[in-house]
Amino acid sequence: MPSNNDLGLLALTLNLGANVGGVLLTDDNNLREALETLQWSRYVTLSGQQIDTLKVVYASSLSYLGELYQCCRLLPPRYFAVFNVLYNFVESESGSLPTRTTKAYERQFYQVIRSLSEIPKQPWGM
Repeated sequence: MPSNNDLGLLALTLNLGANVGGVLLTDDNNLREALETLQWSRYVTLSGQQIDTLKVVYASSLSYLGELYQCCRLLPPRYFAVFNVLYNFVESESGSLPTRTTKAYERQFYQVIRSLSEIPKQPWGM
């Protein structure tokens, strides 16, 4: 169950994304699972407004940054600086993080590494 703050963030994301769609950027598994649970019902009512929950998607920081790297050609040193900060955080906190959270990060790290290896590289001078 997400915390009250997370529920507030989820309600705000659904409300803001009601008309145009939106992305909930989170590495919090409880928040992600709460959104998935709401999406099973498809529609929710917030402040009298019916909202299509499928207009809001979630992305982890790694998958979001991977998309930026692929589509916008984010410079490799900048991408890997952020990637390494997150990797070091997970490594340092792995003893205190729930096992499923650590496993989720591990899967995302390997997925990012695989997708990065498939991107055609451009020479640095271009």
